[in-house]
Amino acid sequence: MSKSKCQNKSKCQNPKKDSVFNHLGVGFDLAFELWNLGLTRNMIVWTLILIIFLVLTVIVVPPTRAQLSLPAPVSLVATPASPAPNSQVTIFAATPTFDGRGATFRWIVDGAARSDLSGTGRNTITLTAGRVGSVIRVNVTVSTPTGETGATSLAITSSDLALTWFAENYAPKWYKGKSLAAANSVVNIVAVPNVMISGSRVRPESLLYRWSLDDQENIRQGVGEQTFRIRTSDLPKTSHYVRVAVEDTSKRIRQEGAIVIEPVLPRAQIYNLTPLGGIETRRAASYEFLEGSVFDFQAEPFFIPVSSKRELAFDWDVAGEKVEGNPENPWILTVTNVIQGITGLPINVTIKDIQTSLFSAFKTITIFSQ
Repeated sequence: MSKSKCQNKSKCQNPKKDSVFNHLGVGFDLAFELWNLGLTRNMIVWTLILIIFLVLTVIVVPPTRAQLSLPAPVSLVATPASPAPNSQVTIFAATPTFDGRGATFRWIVDGAARSDLSGTGRNTITLTAGRVGSVIRVNVTVSTPTGETGATSLAITSSDLALTWFAENYAPKWYKGKSLAAANSVVNIVAVPNVMISGSRVRPESLLYRWSLDDQENIRQGVGEQTFRIRTSDLPKTSHYVRVAVEDTSKRIRQEGAIVIEPVLPRAQIYNLTPLGGIETRRAASYEFLEGSVFDFQAEPFFIPVSSKRELAFDWDVAGEKVEGNPENPWILTVTNVIQGITGLPINVTIKDIQTSLFSAFKTITIFSQ
């Protein structure tokens, strides 16, 4: 498109030039007023010199790019910022000062030109991360049909983050599994980062952790805060969404992790207790005994939010009739004089939280005589 020409030269003025002369005219008017006030010639001359210097500095000298606070023509953003080993990472070239759809992007990855990733409008690439601590070095050059250009680079370091958790609920000492969360349980979520920078492993306690819970962002943060402690809702089956962002203090590495805590209902089991072998943990639903034999059963709670079985009540019944457990250890029930040929004798136990009565677990077994 050709530029329009001014038809009336008397009206075509240079705005910057006009502004300079206007400010200089104000300066001379001020000097005249100072003369009328009786100031000396030297003072008036120095005042005029200062005015001329300020006018030329502010108006004539063009502002630099930094003074205008213009954004860089191109910048790179990696998602995720620190990918896990062997996972995919997406790199986006942002061009805030021009439309990238018509621009040509030339990508270089780890020193090698990638023509397969380059081309017009190709502002996004996807790469695969290597092992923990490996670095992907990405360079991009951008040019537009109008002559605008830009270039930048980015180093992406692979790292790893695992989240594990356990609940502070009761489970038998011999139980080898994880203590699961129930309603109103205290749960500890532990972040286990695996971060390497310049070939050296970064100590987890030197990293910055930011924890979020459900719709609350950054409710706990700090260097070395690897463990996040929460209490689950009183309402059964209410899950909790826990998130953590882990960074090194220089913000070269950033890993994010998330986990959902889904509470379970407390459980109970009844085990046969023998004088020599102790608890038989096979969890049989029925047992057979000789007529007239004496045998013991032991009830075990799982995942009730208490620290000891003595905080619980054990309600036993045999064939619908309430019976008492051992006075010292109420979780143990002794059954005697089984009648020969009995077709089935149900034994039930209900375990309750004495303090709150919010939690209970029920279990039943059946015994037969031989």
